[in-house]
Amino acid sequence: MYLCRAASQALASRLSRAPSAASRLKQRAPLRQMSSGSVPGSSGENMIYYLLAGVAAFSGLFYAYRVVSSSRSKYIEHMNILHERAEGRKNKPWSSKD
Repeated sequence: MYLCRAASQALASRLSRAPSAASRLKQRAPLRQMSSGSVPGSSGENMIYYLLAGVAAFSGLFYAYRVVSSSRSKYIEHMNILHERAEGRKNKPWSSKD
């Protein structure tokens, strides 16, 4: 920003010393100052988007955790049933029907 300001001041000083054609150009196109306002959207305009994105990310992670946890408990329960069946078969004499 300092560089732009220095360049515009240098250009303005050269235009003020230039012949009349340059002074007419200066009158038609005045130099503009840099705005001192903040960046658009930084004052909280996008806060709702940040909030929605945060809620969506949290809920996605929570859902994934629930699916993985429930799948693991179902898997353990299923494996326990299979082990019980296998133990039951070991204790029984061999038969053609199961």
